[in-house]
Amino acid sequence: MNCFINIYKPEGLKSMDITRYFKRKFKEKVGHIGTLDPLAEGVLPIAIGGANKLTRFIHEFKKTYKVKIRLGLTTDSDDITGKIMNSHDVGSIEITDIIYVLNKYKGKILQKPPLYSALKIKGKRAYSLARKGIDLELPEKEIEIYSLEFIDFDNPFLALKIDCSKGTYIRSLARDIGNELGLGGCIDKLERLSIGEFNTANAIRMNEFNENRDLINPLNVLRWNILLLDKNMTKRLTNGNSTIISKSVKGIYWMQDIDGRIFGLGEVNGNEIKPMIIFDFRNSLFRKETCIC
Repeated sequence: MNCFINIYKPEGLKSMDITRYFKRKFKEKVGHIGTLDPLAEGVLPIAIGGANKLTRFIHEFKKTYKVKIRLGLTTDSDDITGKIMNSHDVGSIEITDIIYVLNKYKGKILQKPPLYSALKIKGKRAYSLARKGIDLELPEKEIEIYSLEFIDFDNPFLALKIDCSKGTYIRSLARDIGNELGLGGCIDKLERLSIGEFNTANAIRMNEFNENRDLINPLNVLRWNILLLDKNMTKRLTNGNSTIISKSVKGIYWMQDIDGRIFGLGEVNGNEIKPMIIFDFRNSLFRKETCIC
């Protein structure tokens, strides 16, 4: 199988709970794209079989979130499930002051991940070390906030809509915005609205899943052009070798054999195509118009 499923994860479940469910169902390699904390709900794309080789490209897509930040409350996890570190009344705050602070977090910024994150420190997950009470100093990294839209302020709750790059921690953004306002802050509620073309409008709940309807052909998500390759070219590419094609083009292309099977991805530069990803011929491969699963 080489398919995606667009699942709407409910609040309370771990992302791995969803992954394990489909792994038991299909007896295939299953992965998810973009972990959602148990507190969060929303779009969680699932990759089945060979589609796991494509997840790095999905990670590059823009992500959209809707978040409710609890101002005046700080926790060790930067959300309301964590240990309370500080709490106080927000008092009176002007919307113009909030907008001023939000504008500081648009564009490319440096962000420090939450202590309770899956980042590895000397081979250990940060959250595992934090639970043991080990002091951590996580390095800042550059992320990009494409848009930061003010929705509502119902004291002490600040609602925002965020478009951001991969690697963005919304918990960190909530914490930093709260600190910039001089109040502290943490996530009260979080919903992921989209990752690229995976969005809430076409997401399904686990109990609604229909295998005949809800398997997504990767060609409908990653919209590269297709190169039809003859038998000799296909053999060279599947063996990991580059080959020469008649047209001179540049970029990433789906590679299709003479039987119509998409057998991988290739990177083309001029007349040379090099294999990037090869799918296992022992498994059914997706064709141009339908996912053969």
